[in-house]
Amino acid sequence: MAVFTAIGAVIAGALGLTGTFATIAGIGLSFAGTLVAGVVAAGLGAATAKLFGLTESKMGGASRDPGVKIQLPPATDNKVPRYYGRNFTGGIITDAEIKNKNKTMAYCLVISEYGDSDTWTINNIYRGDARLNFSGEVVQSVTDPNSTASNKVAGKLRCRVYAGGSASTNQIFPTTGKVNAYGTGSCQFNNWSASNTMEDLVFAVFEIDYEPEEGLTGLGAITFDINNALNEPSNVLLDYLQNERYGAGLSASDIDTASFNDWYTFAQQPVDYIDQANATLSHVRYQIDGALSMFDDTKTNINKICQSGGAFFTYNSKQGKFGVVPNRAATPAEQANAFVFSNDNILSAINISSTELFNLYNEVEVEYPSVKQKDQTDVYYATVDPSLRNPNEPDNKLEYRLDMCNDRARVSNLANVDLNQNRLNTIVEFTADFSAMQCDVGDVVKLTSALYGWTEKLFRIMRLVESEDSEGILTVKVLMLEYDDDVYGDLLTQEDLPVANTRITNWWVENSNAVLTIGNVIIVNDPAAANANIHSPVTGSVISTTPLANVKADFGSLYTGGTFINVPIDIPANTTFNTAKIVAINETATTNVPTTFVQAPRTAEGNANSWFEPGTVFNFPIDAFDFSQDTAFRMKISLEDDVSGSASRVYTTGIFQANAIKRANVITSTDLAPYATGLFYVQDYGDFLGLTANTFTELSNVTYDMRGKNMQGDVVFRTFASPSGSFNNGDIWAVRYYISVLFWYSYSNWFAGGTRNVAWIDYDGCGEPGLSGCIEPTALLYASKAINFPQEVEVMQVIISGYNGTPLTSPQSRGFRNVYYEALKLTQ
Repeated sequence: MAVFTAIGAVIAGALGLTGTFATIAGIGLSFAGTLVAGVVAAGLGAATAKLFGLTESKMGGASRDPGVKIQLPPATDNKVPRYYGRNFTGGIITDAEIKNKNKTMAYCLVISEYGDSDTWTINNIYRGDARLNFSGEVVQSVTDPNSTASNKVAGKLRCRVYAGGSASTNQIFPTTGKVNAYGTGSCQFNNWSASNTMEDLVFAVFEIDYEPEEGLTGLGAITFDINNALNEPSNVLLDYLQNERYGAGLSASDIDTASFNDWYTFAQQPVDYIDQANATLSHVRYQIDGALSMFDDTKTNINKICQSGGAFFTYNSKQGKFGVVPNRAATPAEQANAFVFSNDNILSAINISSTELFNLYNEVEVEYPSVKQKDQTDVYYATVDPSLRNPNEPDNKLEYRLDMCNDRARVSNLANVDLNQNRLNTIVEFTADFSAMQCDVGDVVKLTSALYGWTEKLFRIMRLVESEDSEGILTVKVLMLEYDDDVYGDLLTQEDLPVANTRITNWWVENSNAVLTIGNVIIVNDPAAANANIHSPVTGSVISTTPLANVKADFGSLYTGGTFINVPIDIPANTTFNTAKIVAINETATTNVPTTFVQAPRTAEGNANSWFEPGTVFNFPIDAFDFSQDTAFRMKISLEDDVSGSASRVYTTGIFQANAIKRANVITSTDLAPYATGLFYVQDYGDFLGLTANTFTELSNVTYDMRGKNMQGDVVFRTFASPSGSFNNGDIWAVRYYISVLFWYSYSNWFAGGTRNVAWIDYDGCGEPGLSGCIEPTALLYASKAINFPQEVEVMQVIISGYNGTPLTSPQSRGFRNVYYEALKLTQ
């Protein structure tokens, strides 16, 4: 038997285990003439492990594990972790350099060990709580947890990520514009060369420009949302077992490949779960998403993988190989053909042990790194059905952590299997004859005993120890755990708790978690135009138009006929908001203080408690007069309850470009300039060419909203233009230039199509159209008239027309150039 002992010792040593023989997971024998023929080495659920008196060390080695998912400063005792699946993690700072005349700092952050079967991608990168938004390797903006974007650090942060080495072919982020990690370009290490290979590492180069006003004085906490496509449990364990750098260093001949194939099939089977939107979807049963710490010993890391993948790690000395046993229900065929233990092959008494009542678990609390919370710790709770508890059974909660599973649906299945398996707390041990040597660890077998009233009762084998006495008789000592199909089964579990599901109180949770939906924004920037623009709230861009008549009909009294912005807000279900708020942010002059608009429910849109009625749309109208003209802007939209102080999540629109509120027919206070004798307004129309000869043509006809501009008293109108054309000396031709002003004292009168007032301003020119003419045009046509308005004018219409009889000009040049007029309100 010495040869078997030697095999066991070698393999145990490869796994970092100690003892005369392979004392794996605390189970094993080293007496003369005995051999541990098979044993569950790792992967037992926490409750199941405690049934066997096993406890798992949370830390291996003498060095303290500082944590594998946080950013670590440089240190000589840092150890690079190994990541599988999706993780949110920092990196280990291993190098830094300052460049760009001491204005730029570059850092190297090592993230993970790299394996030959890896495929790496970057989902997102964060600095602190803010998501970095990239164009290539350059950050263009950041988005905070409230979904508010800012471009204040645009161009001042840069990042590239590499997997497997420092050459350009290893760059995984960005996926275009790949360069070596070493070099003199953007986001490269100047002091590196091709000899800095960074072989078999996943790492990032991160650059930051010093900018204290924007808080860019140091690297900050960088978090990578990174994914390794190697996440299937059986292949993850195979990778770890066979890798000589970060794993156990076993060879393929040491591994029972067939058992791993069985595990693969089991883990890849689709199971249903419920997402946060309450939709039933499916995913593979088990998946590995987590990190292995190199501060832990090999057995601990194997245990982490197996626990999160639903399998036992075993050693079979008959084969001299390590394998796995999926922790699953036995198939009907496996149960029907199961080996039977009875008085025919049992040589000893049957020893029975079970957990005493006060140590039986009926609750489980499992910590796990939640992918929905950037791998921050979340907790899953489960309890045994009260009808299954024993009389006088006290509450007893099992607490443990799954490091390699990051979603609630899979954690719930693992935890409930473990909890249910713990309830089947009968453990039997006996010695059988040599026929038991055909059994393997993990097999489901039958046990018949008249003494205990069992007829082919099902058990799962957890350990086999072969013995040979002095007479050469072979026996097998068997340790088994009670089995029941009901332990297994996939729960239909919610992926993560839905928003506002805790129901702590409606007015707080529902309101504070409410997500707003904003409809298309209508903007009327020209009240005299035929159409209004419809903008997407996501991009701010114009997506279509609507007739202005429809705006008047749809909004009724909400639209007064002037410049207008309407923001439709869908009121979320189960909320009690009584205030709508829009904060307009000037994107042209970014130092301007944002303007806040607040509105309450109108009578028809609120309910008896003056709240916005859930499930309705609140139209939030804003007079575009309140915006600076020709200004790009975006809006932050929210709903609030001033009674509870709760507020919805903030919706931030895209940027509406400057021409969105151009207000071509609106004169605002900012359009009026101070002048020596009053307020001065100029409207420059430009050139009007290509006119038909000898024909009166309307050059411009614009209606202006003058409300609030104090257009009253003496106002002087002046207009100028230069005729354009050509003629021969002695030709007789005519040119005339006219301007007229129409006005309404009442905006509502104009809006309703009421009677207007007319103030005619005389013409200038030469010749009589159609009758007599002049030989040469004047250099500048000019007309002027002072008008006294006895009361304030609210709407003004200015019409400019011209007549050009130039005979020999081409149609493209005949007309008027530099047409403009000015209005001067006299205050002195």
